Amino acid sequence: MRLTQTILVVLNHLLQHEAWARDQLRPYTGQAICCRLPRGTLTVAVNDKGLLCLAQDEPVIVAFDIPIAAVHAFLVGGKTQALKLVHIEGDAQCAATLSLLLEQVRWEAEEDVAKIVGAAPAHQLMQGIRQLRDALKQIHHTATANLVEYLVYEQPTLVSQLDQTSFTEQISTLRDDLARLEKRIARL
Repeated sequence: MRLTQTILVVLNHLLQHEAWARDQLRPYTGQAICCRLPRGTLTVAVNDKGLLCLAQDEPVIVAFDIPIAAVHAFLVGGKTQALKLVHIEGDAQCAATLSLLLEQVRWEAEEDVAKIVGAAPAHQLMQGIRQLRDALKQIHHTATANLVEYLVYEQPTLVSQLDQTSFTEQISTLRDDLARLEKRIARL
């Protein structure tokens, strides 16, 4: 329950800074949105202010099934990759509206941090966080490339793409040769 409240506080914080987003949600007042997550279900309702609250008995207008693979895809490839793995049921217009909100609503972290520590330190802190994020992405990319190289060349567990392409071409040639041989035998 505590995690749910935290999620609602974060989502409503984002919505409070975006009047247009609240306007997009208002037509769904009194209806619920259900997110089935790997560790449980979160069902929220839209209130008359365009903000979210815990659903009571409101009818579910749209439901999202979010598998663990979508969470991983989000961490590696971002929202676009994650949304490809999400299954959606219910009102298509509501789902499209929520998709738009996910795409457009942004957390202005630097603005929130500036309220606490001031503008200049907030800018430096956020710049450092961005640099750390970029460095972690580079480490992930390099580690993955090194692991693939090790598993392909040093400890042959995987097949390189070049070897796989060559093997596929050889199989195609063999299949074609076999078909021609079968035709010759059939003529005899």
